[in-house]
Parts: sequence; structure tokens; C-alpha cells
Amino acid sequence: MKAQPTWAGLARVAPLLAAALLAIAAPQAAQAQPMADVLDEQLRLNDEARQAASRGDRALAAELLRASLDLGPLNVTWLNLGRVYALDGRCREAIEAFDAAPGSPQVLDPPPEVVAQALVRYRKEVADDCLGALKVTCQPDTLRLEIDGQARRCGEPTGLFAGEHRVRGSLGPQVVEQIVTILPGQPAALTLRLDSAPTHTPDPVAATPTDGAAVAGWIIGGLGVAAVGGGVALRLGLSGDLAELEAISKTPGGDLDRFNAIKTNAETRQLQSFALIGLGTALAATGGAMLIAGAGPPEGGEGGGLRVRLSPLGLALEGDF
Repeated sequence: MKAQPTWAGLARVAPLLAAALLAIAAPQAAQAQPMADVLDEQLRLNDEARQAASRGDRALAAELLRASLDLGPLNVTWLNLGRVYALDGRCREAIEAFDAAPGSPQVLDPPPEVVAQALVRYRKEVADDCLGALKVTCQPDTLRLEIDGQARRCGEPTGLFAGEHRVRGSLGPQVVEQIVTILPGQPAALTLRLDSAPTHTPDPVAATPTDGAAVAGWIIGGLGVAAVGGGVALRLGLSGDLAELEAISKTPGGDLDRFNAIKTNAETRQLQSFALIGLGTALAATGGAMLIAGAGPPEGGEGGGLRVRLSPLGLALEGDF
């Protein structure tokens, strides 16, 4: 939506003039020492930039001024670069250049006070030509307000660049969003209502009776597969014991005590492997049956399907076919 102005607009100043870049004058011998050392190359680049801006070649003017800054930052160079960006409609870059000017080394001519006065005037022109303002009224006033992801206060005007901006209000799980178009130099107002706006509150998801059976089926089936694997591993580990028993039996005067100990251990492990494989097979079968039960009847179907219930003897399967 396009927000319409609702109170008096900001005053507009005269159009920007391409020839308004401030010149850096070479210091005269009779003058005091300059506040910053200005290189002859910087003087040349700044002069060529002024000429390019006068011809309307703002891209070349910006390139020349950036080259001058590479040699050393000067307050007037940043000022002129911001001016070129503003003439070219590059508002954000213009503001960044203007912000860099006050903290940079100063030149003697033009004097620092002249640069400061020009900076105030240029900033005002950029604000009028690039910025608008948005005042958001929140209903209810407890909404958490964000503009382009930045937290803002309801009811307070916010300066914004011209263009589209996302306005978001939230209260708990409820959210309302609108896109607002800001016009340069035009204050605008928006009322953000949560009660009448579509919200992003997620719909509750109801659990089905078969969800638990499916989850349990996966768990029990997995335990069954692990048990079978453990039983097989035990059986494979018996091969070493059997080989040692055979070696002792073929040795005259073999160690009978060791033979009996190995034999007893092998028999125990064999029984354990049988038990694990049997238990694992049963668990895997039960898990598979529970997965089938978790799938439930076909969509739109009636009756049919397996169900799992708790009986006095444990889990029991029942169903209609």
C-alpha cells in the first residue's frame, strides 16, 4: 500500500547545482601552515572532479574524488564526494560521505567553518530529496513494532529512505505485516491493527491415535534388529573358542581345567546368542506390526487396520479385516 501524507510536509530547498563543489585552494606563502597537508595530486584530482560535475559526468567526478581520498582523507573531499552522490541520487552513499567529513583532517582553504556550513546545507537537501517519514499508530498500543527488522516505537515518526518498507507488528504469537511506500520529503501515517488483520498464528496440529503406535514400532523394531545383531556377533565370536578346544583335545596331556573352562564359557555364550537372536526376532516382528498399526486404515476407509492395546500379558494386536 502507499501511505498518504497526513501532516505538513517538510520544507524543500532549491534544486541541487552540479557546479556547487567546493574548491581546494593551494596555500599561499604568506598564509599560516595548513591544518592538513594537501598534495598537488589531490588539488588536481579535486579540480578535475569539479569540472566533471559541471559537465554532468558524476560517475567520473566520484571516481576522481575517491582517487583523491586514496591519497589521504580530507574534510572537503568527503563533502564533495557526498555532494556528487546526492546529485546522482545515491542517497545512502551521500549520507555516509557526509558523515565521514567532520572527522577527517581539515584544510585551510576553504576554512573549516565554510565546510561545516555547506555540510549542514547539503545534508538538509539530501533529507528533503531522499528521505520521508513514517508515523505508525499501533492498535493495540502494546504491539511490538518493527520497520525493516528494526525495533521502533509506536506513535513516533521514523525517518526512512524513499521506497518500500516492511512494517511488522506482533503481540505474542499474533503477527500483522504491511508494505508501505515512502515518498521523498513526504511524512506519512499508518495505523497497524492486529484485531482486523490476518495473523500468522499457526493452526494446532491434532495427534492421531496411531501416532504413538508408529513411534513405538520404530523403537521396538530397532531394538529387535540390534538384539539380532548382538546374537550373531556372539556366535561369530565362538569360532576362536572352538579352535582352542580342538587344539587342546589333540594335544597329549592337554590342560583339562582350561579345556573345561573354555567349554563352559562357549556353551554359555552360545545360549546367550540363541536368546538374543530369538528375542530380537520377536521384537522386530512386533515393531513391524506396530508400524502397520500406526499407518491406520486407508484415507476415507472404514474399519480395517491393526490396533495396538495393552493387555495383562503385554502389548496385544487386534484389528478388523
